[in-house]
Amino acid sequence: MISLNSKVALILGHPGHELRVFHFLSTYKPRVYILTDGSGNDLESRVHRSVRVIEQAGASLSGVAGKFSDKEIYRIIREGDLAPLYQTIDEIIADMIAHDIDAVAGDSIEGFNPTHDLCRYMINSIVKNYSKRVQKAVPNFEFYLDGPPHICPEKLKEESLWLRLSDEEFERKYEACKNYPEIMVDLEALIAKHGKAMFQVECLWPVKDMNKYSSWTTTEPYYETYGKKKISSGTYQEVITYESHLLPLAKEITNYCPA
Repeated sequence: MISLNSKVALILGHPGHELRVFHFLSTYKPRVYILTDGSGNDLESRVHRSVRVIEQAGASLSGVAGKFSDKEIYRIIREGDLAPLYQTIDEIIADMIAHDIDAVAGDSIEGFNPTHDLCRYMINSIVKNYSKRVQKAVPNFEFYLDGPPHICPEKLKEESLWLRLSDEEFERKYEACKNYPEIMVDLEALIAKHGKAMFQVECLWPVKDMNKYSSWTTTEPYYETYGKKKISSGTYQEVITYESHLLPLAKEITNYCPA
């Protein structure tokens, strides 16, 4: 479990993911690592927005912040270019050693976005290799980005870290979300539909299998289905797939051992 005295690393695929666990961010004040700049198709980095959120929460941002553009990370996935991923894993491990990190949390595998899943593959590799380097067991937690924020896998309920926000704490989280106008649109629509109660709970659960590559029960992950629609509309030229792109990367990253 993560204690209030733990030195925590929070590893995210995109800027903005910290909002899902803003109360966790404010409570544990982790060292934050962000793989991409969240630039999407408009090529405009969103890291500066996360900087405000992280500073507001009293956490700290590492030097690994917006290391790749979204365009670049998709190229890496399509081409199976492991070198920059290994370099990033090494950089994060070195920074974690320098800051004497005790526990790690980050994105979950959901099949929603390939960058989110890639981030989790990298987190698991980082935790395995870091644990060996520092010779201690390092708790490894994950949380939903696409799934409901107030639940966790049923069998892990008792072992999960639950943070329940008061109305005042929720208002602070809501204010932080205003740094991301595009997120606010969706958030306000969901609150109008479901109420705010589901957003007043943050759940992080322990990773039990660091060699896990998928979680979905459908024939293909959502990002494949979405990609095929974009191909049909002429927006994309190639679909990123689990079998051809993500799975081979995941296996290599899982077995990565820094020299």
